[in-house]
Amino acid sequence: MPAREDVDPDAGDWPAIGVVELSEPELPAFPTGLLPLALRDMTEQVSAAVQAPVDIPAMLVLPICSSVLAGKVRFQGRPQHLEHPMLWTIPIASSSERKSPAFELLRQPLTALANELGEEAAVEAEIRRTQLAMVEAQVEELKKAATKAAVDRGDTRIEAKAQAELSVLIAERRRLEKAPPGLTEWSTSPTPEGLQRVMATNWGRAAVFTDEGGLIGTLAGRYAGDHGADMDPFLSGFVGGPLRSPRAGSDRPHVEAAYLSMGMAVQPKVIEDLASVKGAEERGLLARFLFAVCRSMVGTRMYGDSQAINPTTLEGYARALRDWAVWPGNPEDLACIGLEPQAYAAYEKFHDDIEVRQGPGGDLHQQFIVSKIAGTTLRIAGLFHCFDLGRVHGLADPISEDAVLRAVQLSTEFFIPHALSIARQMRSTGPQGVEARILSWVRKKGCREFRRRDLANGIAGSRGSVKSLADLIDPLAGLVEDGYLRPMELEGRGGPAFKVNPRFFEAPS
Repeated sequence: MPAREDVDPDAGDWPAIGVVELSEPELPAFPTGLLPLALRDMTEQVSAAVQAPVDIPAMLVLPICSSVLAGKVRFQGRPQHLEHPMLWTIPIASSSERKSPAFELLRQPLTALANELGEEAAVEAEIRRTQLAMVEAQVEELKKAATKAAVDRGDTRIEAKAQAELSVLIAERRRLEKAPPGLTEWSTSPTPEGLQRVMATNWGRAAVFTDEGGLIGTLAGRYAGDHGADMDPFLSGFVGGPLRSPRAGSDRPHVEAAYLSMGMAVQPKVIEDLASVKGAEERGLLARFLFAVCRSMVGTRMYGDSQAINPTTLEGYARALRDWAVWPGNPEDLACIGLEPQAYAAYEKFHDDIEVRQGPGGDLHQQFIVSKIAGTTLRIAGLFHCFDLGRVHGLADPISEDAVLRAVQLSTEFFIPHALSIARQMRSTGPQGVEARILSWVRKKGCREFRRRDLANGIAGSRGSVKSLADLIDPLAGLVEDGYLRPMELEGRGGPAFKVNPRFFEAPS
């Protein structure tokens, strides 16, 4: 922006205007050395194989791994503090950064496992249905016999022996009606209703893995009513909460506890859609995500530089996933993994430091995008622990100080800076915020003059920061001061009007 100066609205000449320049501190790359060994090797080699920024596979491997833990374990800090392992991540990169091939390589072991176990699961399901039919037939026969006996006695009561047999059969029927937990089912862009149905079929466990932004569109308003999208299956899925639909006519099944892991590799434009989701900030949707702004590799990816993934690395990664994926756990009594004393002390210090920073005067005060970072860090530490040790020792041993310190370093040095960068893009009200969006709208429309009302209709809800005419008063005044606009009189109704500096259309975008 040029230096602010007084501009006579009636002057025939316009001042020179500058080009808006956005200055952002350089963001760190994902520190892959903090990951468990099998995940670190796979992440680095996927990056080298597809020539994608290392942030992309590193951010996607976290929710993939959390999906095989979800609904099976919880991580405990103090007695009242329990965290589920579900992680939601969004690496942000343009369409040419090879998100899709990176995602495909990381998901492949889960896809292969589902194919391998699919036939076996189908056979077991058929056997269970046959057993259920047999039990139901016995229940009906017993009911008929008990009814006949009662009629013969002229009594309405079931004999004690028949009642005991009936209780056993009904209990067995209920057991067979509820299928044992299988592999966590993942999808790309479910509707809220579809997601809830998937959860209901597998003890609440589900995952969303996608390299497109369709799900953000769903949350932003597709399939939404007057009050915005139904975010309950998503929000509850982050905390292991129940989903119940008591409304008359609702065909959604109840879910006693929902467990949702999510990894979405999206383009920068999708972040604007996420910020416009109704209630995204107030209901804590944004704070549930971990963000990464990926560095571009375009222009450096020479064809011959691609490196094949070592088969030993792929086998180790697949084995680590399978170890946890095939274990069904006990959905009615999740395993609880606590912290060893040194780990507890390290986590307590991090938690309290974050709490102070989020208070008045702290650098994270009212930075809602990181309001859940303390709890998420315990989730990351627990995931590190599980994949450091494997299932047998991971379930038997407490979380180590090393796992906590690595998680703390990852949150402090990577996730918080990247989240704050995203927050500045979403919510800034300076030149890189509302003022820049006004100029973008003017350039796109080719407006030489406009009314404030038309502008408000054009950018209402943009990034969640323009909700009314009042939100435009200060930004418009700033653009007048900078020489981009001048107030003017236009006939008719419609509120204040402005003329655009002709030089604006000659300047670079």
